[in-house]
Amino acid sequence: PGPGPRTGPACAMAVAAPSASGGAVAAVPGPGAPAAAPEDDIEPVPFEVADEVGGESGQSRATFFVPKGSTAKLVEQPLQKGGAVFPLQRGKEGEAPKGLAADQEFVYAVFISPRPERTADALARRIARRLADPNGAGAAAGECVVC
Repeated sequence: PGPGPRTGPACAMAVAAPSASGGAVAAVPGPGAPAAAPEDDIEPVPFEVADEVGGESGQSRATFFVPKGSTAKLVEQPLQKGGAVFPLQRGKEGEAPKGLAADQEFVYAVFISPRPERTADALARRIARRLADPNGAGAAAGECVVC
């Protein structure tokens, strides 16, 4: 695919690790990976995927459209998927994507993936789950202690 936004819901799981530039590197799991993730039962937040301008070769930027007032909470903790970590960044005012409604803000993640739309879909479902249950298990992550 060429440069420019690609949108859509796709279905897959992704694995990522931080790259040298602070983004994440993603890959599709190998044989024996679960066929469906638990978050497949939730509708993903709207998103678009484009090549990361000025980034490393192969980097993609997934931009997620979220309700106004939710970005501060979303960027507090990175998304985790398949043992990988995807830090979310708050969108800047001057970078608002086309189609952003007045009642929306945006967050984004930068990563390398052979299937960026699938990676973005998996992240969009995680974001939707977090928005549906902001005080869920992820909110207590820093409070868990094993004795």
